[in-house]
Amino acid sequence: MFASHGSFANGLLNSVELILGKQPDIHTLCAYVEEEVDLTQQVEALVARFPAQDELIVITDIFAGSVNNEFVRFLSRPHFHL
Repeated sequence: MFASHGSFANGLLNSVELILGKQPDIHTLCAYVEEEVDLTQQVEALVARFPAQDELIVITDIFAGSVNNEFVRFLSRPHFHL
């Protein structure tokens, strides 16, 4: 999973797919693109889509930034990597 401020995460996925082809198991979260969307709710909804036994690897754009910090609370979840 790529997560970023703005649309950087989508751009990163586009670059990966240009090199490796379609990647249906990589998901993106683009924060602050729409003003009325709450980041906490966005993150919770995205993580909730995956069963606890699934391995989740989240790559964020800025360490200790707001997007990264929203994922920190999931570090106790089994198979979750940030």
